[in-house]
Amino acid sequence: MKSPINIMKRICLLLTVLLLGTSARATAESEKLNICLILADDWRADCMGLLGHELVKTPNLDRLCRDGFIFRNAYVLGGDRGAVCMPSRTMIQTGVSYMREQISTPTLAETVKAAGYASIRSGKHGNNPNNLDKVFDQHPTSHQSAATHADNIIGFIQENAGKKPLFLYFAPVEPHYPHAAPKEYHAHYQADEIPMPPNFMPMHPFDNGEMLGQDEQLVKWPRTQKNVGGTLARYYASIEYMDAQAGRIIEALKQAGQFENTIFVVAGDNGMAMGAHGLIGKQNLYELGGMHVPLLFAGPGVPKGDTDAFAHLYDIYPTMCHLAGIEVPAGLDAKDLSPVIQGEQPKVRDTLFTAYIDGQRSIRDERWKLIRYPLINKTQLFDLEADPYELNDLSTNPEHEGRIAELSALLETTRKGYGDTDPIMVENPQPEEWSLPAVIPSWGEIERSRNRAKAAAKAAGKAIPAFKPIQQTGPHPASVEIETASEAGGFSKFPLPKSASGKVTANQNVVKPLLGSLVDGKIAEDFGPIFNNGVESGAYKMDLGRAQPVAAVTSWSYNKDKHRGAQKIVLYGSNSATDPGWDLAKFTALGTIDTTGGAKAKFTAASLRAPAGRSLGQFRWILWAVYPVTERGGGEHTAFQELAVELR
Repeated sequence: MKSPINIMKRICLLLTVLLLGTSARATAESEKLNICLILADDWRADCMGLLGHELVKTPNLDRLCRDGFIFRNAYVLGGDRGAVCMPSRTMIQTGVSYMREQISTPTLAETVKAAGYASIRSGKHGNNPNNLDKVFDQHPTSHQSAATHADNIIGFIQENAGKKPLFLYFAPVEPHYPHAAPKEYHAHYQADEIPMPPNFMPMHPFDNGEMLGQDEQLVKWPRTQKNVGGTLARYYASIEYMDAQAGRIIEALKQAGQFENTIFVVAGDNGMAMGAHGLIGKQNLYELGGMHVPLLFAGPGVPKGDTDAFAHLYDIYPTMCHLAGIEVPAGLDAKDLSPVIQGEQPKVRDTLFTAYIDGQRSIRDERWKLIRYPLINKTQLFDLEADPYELNDLSTNPEHEGRIAELSALLETTRKGYGDTDPIMVENPQPEEWSLPAVIPSWGEIERSRNRAKAAAKAAGKAIPAFKPIQQTGPHPASVEIETASEAGGFSKFPLPKSASGKVTANQNVVKPLLGSLVDGKIAEDFGPIFNNGVESGAYKMDLGRAQPVAAVTSWSYNKDKHRGAQKIVLYGSNSATDPGWDLAKFTALGTIDTTGGAKAKFTAASLRAPAGRSLGQFRWILWAVYPVTERGGGEHTAFQELAVELR
């Protein structure tokens, strides 16, 4: 028999080993590098003191990055809407081109959280992928000032420093219009003292497809020293204010003893023309225009330097992970820039591609740049070495016909690699001439017109064929039953399912492809996956694994004010052994769900059901096809958060 003393010794030894192991794990966690991502809104690539701007005051970020690494040719890949910040911020999270039909890789927030980080994202709410940001431990969003968001992050630092490595994502709305800043910052900039950009013009010389967009309506035509100068003065003040709040976060890290252990990434989500070429906004592909952004790295292991190597903004994802020692997921379009930072190779791209909606495409190398405007059948060619401000279009010079052909072929090949399927030429181009209309339509009217056109084009066959509501026939027609609730757990007749019925996929028009959320048994006061504005032919499809008798098909939605939540869909089924794709001719029509005229409630469940003891049919595949609710298309108004199939 073992003595009690020996038993106690063994217990003490075991506890010591366990405590040492726990301590070692805690030490390993605390030794990981923190990450601080500072992302300003609408920040031009040259508007920082360290980057050579003579007026803008950014002392805090200058000090932070003066021993860091600068990418002078960093660009947003592009955007599918006037609010370029939405696809830009989404791509930072996904590391994947916004033109891809579906995304299956983990997000940046998911990857960092899996590495053991405590995380916060505090910043703007509008035109931001808020669903993706829910993965952060804290994700306060609002239209409040940069100071409020800095306060949130400083509080997070004080609460969590030393416990876990930190991921801090500071994403204020500044310097975006209305260029907010306290009076003391505005006092530093006088409109009549602001010089115009070297490529300033009173009017843009042709219709680039965005002449009356939201940003362009911020300053009257023609552009003048007075009206552009006033806008720039407010813009510069807002940048300085943003810098001051970033400085407070930097100081908080120092006070917490975490500054020396933090990787910093400083960037803008997109640029702004601000008078260049007669434009104001971000909806263009000129240098120092819409897509060119600041991008700087600083912190442990980051040497002092700069480069003209091409970078896309979403390269932040793999680069930041690599610098922090976090494993980078496979399958990203984004490239790791750390070999350039570390001097291991001069570049990760030979050329740079950018895009805007369906009306602008660009390709450039180290010297030559081609911009293509498909909707007006126009091409521009610039020699950036001799003409960095793009004032001399060489496209009509016969000497450059060969170069235009070469760059056009390169553009065609390159854009396909990003998932770009929009035509580079159209059969009936619009005229390039443009003049200011006597009555300027509102930006909202322009967007509605554009969305109607997009909806018509997509319904013509890009996705699934156009369809009409189904008239139920036969001796046992299905019926639609509806239940509303004031809270997510308030459904009695149609309670939320606890497990998934099958695997869900979406066609190419989905813009929030959080497909797992459609079958996770949860519904919240937010939007689920939705389709592009104006989509008349979007669809979700569920694979049940094998053909089975289907008794009912149900969907749940959250209704936000008057904007989203109404369910208007047509349901189809197929018993095909293989995926029938999106061709409705291969499906059997089951029925239509339409709750758009029903009573308003916070949550709605709508179920297409067979009579008792019957089934809708034997199916493996169930397809929810979005039917237009308004002229803008069902994608804007149908936002399911849960889908389920009930088997007989």
